Amino acid sequence: MFLKEKYDAAGVFEKLKARLVAGGNKQDKTLYDQLSCPTVTQESIMMVLNIAARERRKVRTIDITGAYLECDMTGELEVIMKLDPLLTKILHQVDSSAIGIEDEKGVTYVKLNKALYGTIQAALLWYNKLKKVLMSDGYSPNPYDACLFNKEVKGVQITIAFHVDDLLVTSVCTKLLDSLEEHLKNNFSNITVCNGSRHSYLAMNIVLAKIGIEVDMTAYIENVVKDKTFRRAANSPARDDLFEEPEDSEKLDVANKEEFHSDVAKLLYVTKRTRVESLCTVSHLASRVNVATQDDQKKLDRVMNYLSQTKGRKVTMKWGGAVNMEAYIDASFGGHADCKSRSGIMLMMSGCCVGAWSMKQKLNTKSSTEAEIVGLSDGLSHVIWARELLCAQGYVLPPTVIHQDNQGVLSIMGGGRSPRHRTKHLDIRHFFVRDRVATGDVVLKYCPTREMVADMLTKAVNGELFQYLISMLQ
Repeated sequence: MFLKEKYDAAGVFEKLKARLVAGGNKQDKTLYDQLSCPTVTQESIMMVLNIAARERRKVRTIDITGAYLECDMTGELEVIMKLDPLLTKILHQVDSSAIGIEDEKGVTYVKLNKALYGTIQAALLWYNKLKKVLMSDGYSPNPYDACLFNKEVKGVQITIAFHVDDLLVTSVCTKLLDSLEEHLKNNFSNITVCNGSRHSYLAMNIVLAKIGIEVDMTAYIENVVKDKTFRRAANSPARDDLFEEPEDSEKLDVANKEEFHSDVAKLLYVTKRTRVESLCTVSHLASRVNVATQDDQKKLDRVMNYLSQTKGRKVTMKWGGAVNMEAYIDASFGGHADCKSRSGIMLMMSGCCVGAWSMKQKLNTKSSTEAEIVGLSDGLSHVIWARELLCAQGYVLPPTVIHQDNQGVLSIMGGGRSPRHRTKHLDIRHFFVRDRVATGDVVLKYCPTREMVADMLTKAVNGELFQYLISMLQ
């Protein structure tokens, strides 16, 4: 049994939450054909909120209580679970008629009729259940995100994005929102609905303010850094030596390495959502969790220090305007210890970041132009996916502008130079980009290096330039 205090995204105490969980790690996964279950992508959530701001939609969040227990295991392979003597005793106290097969040690064996939390098939059973309920009311999934559903009534759309049992719903029509709420009440035992101007969703504090929709994770950051102490304030996530890996730096012991791993995972959660300026630093540290050193710990302390100093920073999506998208793609050449380059991709809608990726390139390149081509081809996959998702949402988009600060890349992609001097792996990337340009899906546009906001996703940026790039995000 797990017992914890539950707080909303604003840090306000909600309740004590207890949950009985099965030890699903002892189940045989080979007995099942499929176990993976989709969850909505963070980029989809941010795009849904951005669309809500553009179209001045109303927002509701819905939580379905005890979701997994809504799913029957009938027709599934039998799952037999044993309760230890303590839980057996508690069960008898709660319900004296609940007597199972008990052995001489006081262990009771029971067969599960419902998808208990912890069982390996519970998540997929729940997804299929919710999908069936939504489709029975006329909703259909977006083909580019299996957890993004839409319905249109008399030209008005209602959109649902869900992460397990937490639903984010937007529409300009109150009647459509009410209708969905009623449909869910008729199909599930208990739901909790929030339809005000403040919402707590996946640790994000979402506020429908005068200027637009504001998103922050202040309380989450406070919780991450609450036991940390810092000697002086940090005005950026990392120093210029971020990618250096000193060989003489002492490795962390087991306990500190586990704490390092946990802290990096928590920061990755927040930097992928509302604090993308720290994503490059955290992404690099994520690659160090198995070999973490004292030097890595200092770098982690700095980014946590920076986030604690700027914990109230918000993502703001202003009301009104057209639904459109653009991307910034950049690469830093040979910056890592093994001389590999790093790619940075930032997806923007109406001046607001809705998606960011920072990744070490998988191959070594021989020039900054080659590194930019690799970054451009890798980033284009994310851009095309987001573009197709928006098109499937019903929006007609002009060619998506991809900002690039390397004139050599623009010359090559424009056909001004023969790519024959490059090796085959770069030719494939080159022609992949050129094909998308030729079809009119994207258009490449020169961006001065100072205006390249994705620069902060490729390396440590400090000083006045860092503050300027931050201002572009706001």
